[in-house]
Amino acid sequence: MNEGKKERKGNETKMMKCLHNIVLVTLFFTLSMQSHAHTLAETNEIVRIMLGVATAFSDYPPGGRHLRRRLNYQDPNVFFDAAHFGHGWTSDGLRAAFDYFLEHMHEGDYSVGSGTTPYWPAMAVMQCGDLNYTNAVPAIRRLVSNVTYPSRNRIRAVSTAIELSGVNDETTAFVESIMTNSEVYVRGERFMACWTYIKQVQASEATNEVQILSRNHALSMLYRNRMVDLTDNAFYFDDLFCSRLDGYSMSSNRLELATHVLSAADCWQATRDRFITVTNQLLSSGQPLPWINFGAN
Repeated sequence: MNEGKKERKGNETKMMKCLHNIVLVTLFFTLSMQSHAHTLAETNEIVRIMLGVATAFSDYPPGGRHLRRRLNYQDPNVFFDAAHFGHGWTSDGLRAAFDYFLEHMHEGDYSVGSGTTPYWPAMAVMQCGDLNYTNAVPAIRRLVSNVTYPSRNRIRAVSTAIELSGVNDETTAFVESIMTNSEVYVRGERFMACWTYIKQVQASEATNEVQILSRNHALSMLYRNRMVDLTDNAFYFDDLFCSRLDGYSMSSNRLELATHVLSAADCWQATRDRFITVTNQLLSSGQPLPWINFGAN
């Protein structure tokens, strides 16, 4: 009996390995068919050519600047048009090559001296923004989490990922993970995540129950973290809460935020002036200021 069980288990293991190999071979041939059997190096090179042509300040390849003036590369039909590139690529192959580049750009070591340049991923992120290429959101988020990716580039990647993904629970969790993690993200990156999402939430038009719930979750998260990097974001928090939370403009909640802002030593003068006015308005109202129970304190 034991020998029979061992034999069956061995056969199952062999079958699983066989299926795994079939999947790998299928993926290989799928990519090969999409790119006409181009190598990985050729795939990356064609993406660099595409990005070079599509970038207004690039002469890579020669003639790139001239083409950029003539054609609208914010149009996917133009960016993925195989007629511009030759090399045996199809439009589907160009899209597959671009997707492959995006999928793997987070794997690079962008630390100083590594030999890996952040230039092309930065251009790819910008192009995704221009194309409104929402499929790239997971790839850009993974790039953001790469601690070797330079902050000057990561700030742009943070804003692009948020702008492309819109207001939903997944984006809310992504933004909060940046806002509350000072060990991984520098102040400018945390500010960008918060500021960009505040703009998204403030501009959002919730027309159904799911959208309303998602926006409320986003508001709750932002309210919960309103004291994080307080002096950087207080101005924008105040605008958001006044416009989206009923009764906030004349509440104890707003007075609390104003008091905290004015007690900060590094408060910007424009923000200080704003909250001096807010404080005077609230204290001179001549009426009790209610406390609004919203989100978690």
